[in-house]
Amino acid sequence: MKICIPATSANLGPGFDCLGLSLKFFNEVCIEKSTDLKIVVNGQGSNNIKFIENNFFVKIFYEILKNLQIEKQNYSFVFN
Repeated sequence: MKICIPATSANLGPGFDCLGLSLKFFNEVCIEKSTDLKIVVNGQGSNNIKFIENNFFVKIFYEILKNLQIEKQNYSFVFN
């Protein structure tokens, strides 16, 4: 599964959220079944261990599976 999350000017900080401009930037996440949990961050922030150890996207993904009563499985998450 590939998920593309569009960027907006609202992510730039206070004052920019009132404009709501759409930007041609995306966070892209590729998700595949895996034998164990794997999180790979490419590009900006790839050297920030916090994005791997405490990944908010992965936590939400597993919470949604739990709410849908889907059996927890291991996945590989690749952030580009």
